[in-house]
Amino acid sequence: MQRFYTLNYQRKPEHLQWWLPNQPPRPSPLTEAESMQRIAAFLALDTQAKQFLTAWPPAQRDAFYELVLYPVRGAMLANRRYSRRRT
Repeated sequence: MQRFYTLNYQRKPEHLQWWLPNQPPRPSPLTEAESMQRIAAFLALDTQAKQFLTAWPPAQRDAFYELVLYPVRGAMLANRRYSRRRT
């Protein structure tokens, strides 16, 4: 979770791209290399979280999914979506 918070502190998923009403979207100043590094880091976190989920006791998996896996996966997908929009 520390790595998750570190990555999201640098650039929150909701701030990867932003726009004002009646104006075209403006991308963040992340370079393509920075975007790819973020995606790779989030993919590694997602893989690790999935491994933890299967090792977690069945009665607690719902809580783990809600508190850990879902936020990690959501941030990973937001970063992937943003990366596609840049190209």
